[in-house]
This record gives sequence, C-alpha cells and structure tokens, in this order.
Amino acid sequence: MLAVTFHPESYGVGASCAGFGLIGFLTAYIFSNWQFMGRTNPGQRWYILVLCLFFFLTNQGLSLNWESKNIGHQGGFITGILIGFTLSEQYDYNAVSTDPPRTPDRYTDEEWKGPCCFKFRYYLCARCGLIFLIIWFVLLICLFYLYTDVDVE
Repeated sequence: MLAVTFHPESYGVGASCAGFGLIGFLTAYIFSNWQFMGRTNPGQRWYILVLCLFFFLTNQGLSLNWESKNIGHQGGFITGILIGFTLSEQYDYNAVSTDPPRTPDRYTDEEWKGPCCFKFRYYLCARCGLIFLIIWFVLLICLFYLYTDVDVE
C-alpha cells in the first residue's frame, strides 16, 4: 500500500513486502519478549536478532531509497512491527482477563506482581500498538485517495 501511494505508475507482484512484514513482526516479538527469551534460552534472542538483521540487510540493502520496491519493503516492515506489538500483547491480555486472572506466560509471578513497570509496558504496548496500527492504515488510505494521481499516462 505504501509503494502504491508513492509510485502509482509502477506496481509489483511478489511476497517480498509480506516477508518484510514477518521480519517486522519478529522485531516486535524480540522487543516485547527480550527478558522471557533470555530466561528460557539465552542464545535464542541473539539468534533471532541476527536472523532479522541478516534478512533485512540482504533483502533491503544498505540503501533506504524511495524506489517502488524498497518503499514497499519499508511499508511491510512498519506494518509488521505494529501488528507484532498488537498481537503479542493480546496474548497477555487474554491471560489477564481469564477468571481468575493469571500471570502472562512471559512473566514470572514476582515480576508481574512486583512494583516494576511490566504492567505499564503491557498496557502501553497493547493499546498503543492497536491505535498506531489503525492510524497507519487510515493514513495510508487517506494519502492514497487524497493525494495520489492514478490517471498517470
């Protein structure tokens, strides 16, 4: 959608933008589950981080230019990050809203019930991820319909 908004005269077909969405999803997963991954398997977090960086740099390249294919990749990456924050926090929300409420799986009971900022981060990421995702799609749709000239000859 981002590529079509900026370059309506060129189009592309492929799964690379969706692949970048998955890389963005993994990036959000790394950010929101960093401590949990370190408790269960210390090498897991570095493996996923290096894997994301490798795929991002080999497919995107080191140039962040505004060509049609690259901006599509960047749009997929941003969308993947926003969806990743929304979905990863939804699992915690489901755990908290059960009867009786239980501690989300990625936290220990001490972390969740302690005076730490985990609950604040949970509520912030869960709500802001969804709000930013909705704003992102509304912004893209408005940009496309208001400012994109589709009658390019």
